[in-house]
Amino acid sequence: MQAMIANGLPEFMARVFVSFDEAIAQGYLDVASADLNALTGQPGQSVRDFLLANRAALLRSQG
Repeated sequence: MQAMIANGLPEFMARVFVSFDEAIAQGYLDVASADLNALTGQPGQSVRDFLLANRAALLRSQG
């Protein structure tokens, strides 16, 4: 948290990010459902798979 604050993030936001990390570590955000597929007709994908699939476009957007 101190590194985030030292790099300019307000303390209250650093605490929010830390709480996300803690929740992930404790498994609170480890949920899966078929809702996305039901709503869009397409299954979800991991962040890793999304980033790999869109790598070229994301790198282009860096300028």
